[in-house]
Amino acid sequence: MPAASVRLASLTADLLVHDLPEASVHDAAAIGRATSQHLASLPGVTRAGVCVAQAAVVGSAAVLGRRPYSRMTPDARAAVVHRLAGSGLPLVSEYFRLVRGVALMVAHEDPR
Repeated sequence: MPAASVRLASLTADLLVHDLPEASVHDAAAIGRATSQHLASLPGVTRAGVCVAQAAVVGSAAVLGRRPYSRMTPDARAAVVHRLAGSGLPLVSEYFRLVRGVALMVAHEDPR
């Protein structure tokens, strides 16, 4: 799985900590991977836009968390992602709206 897909799966799982508190860590990770696969099937230009938005989100998370996203503890990542998702920043909030929509569709409609 490419690094961007792994990062997207992690961001999605961290977002679902607040959106689906009844989901286990394993379920959130599985939903994150499925979300990443769904978004990887988008047309090329749209997928490129999602990657640009993801870079902005990961950069914002690093600034907000005061360290690279990959080096944060799981609880710190979830807190930073939740804060960014509710921030109202144009590119960041649209990214999380897309990811949240796909993740919730995967959680409730995809057979696993």
